[in-house]
Amino acid sequence: MIKHTAQIGALALLLTANAFAGPEAGDKTLELSGSGSSDKEFDSNFFGGNASVGYFATDQLQYGVRQSLNVGTQRAAVNAGKTKTNWNAATRVFADYHFGSGDVLPFVGANIGGFYGDTVSNTGSAGLELGLKAYVQDKTYITFQAEYDYLFDSGDDFSNNFDDGAIFYSLGMGYNF
Repeated sequence: MIKHTAQIGALALLLTANAFAGPEAGDKTLELSGSGSSDKEFDSNFFGGNASVGYFATDQLQYGVRQSLNVGTQRAAVNAGKTKTNWNAATRVFADYHFGSGDVLPFVGANIGGFYGDTVSNTGSAGLELGLKAYVQDKTYITFQAEYDYLFDSGDDFSNNFDDGAIFYSLGMGYNF
């Protein structure tokens, strides 16, 4: 009986040793990730990288700034089969709400900022985002995120262009400090 109690105790200790802390109010974050974006018809496809810095105002609410740089190809409408290489970048501020506690945290959020580059003319953007952070150590996590952002030049465009958006997705690593 004592042997089984010791084994159960050792197993419980092992399991709690693998429980990771996750974010806490006041934590800052740094994320680096690969990314991609496609238009709704997948005629334009970009791949690149993201970097973001953030701050947890509470254990669940994170604010921050995200920078993306994408390089890719776009199928020419006039000559099907020919492609052109382009670059685009985006700078956005975001707010994300993380659900639950523990090693795996789903989140939803919103962002607003601007797009610029070869295929967009310096325009505003706004979007919704969702994702998942899986902590592999106390302050280190793997993150997956998807966004739907749409572009606008003025306040009138803001409500009229929701259907003209793009999907952005990324997979990367982050660290709370």
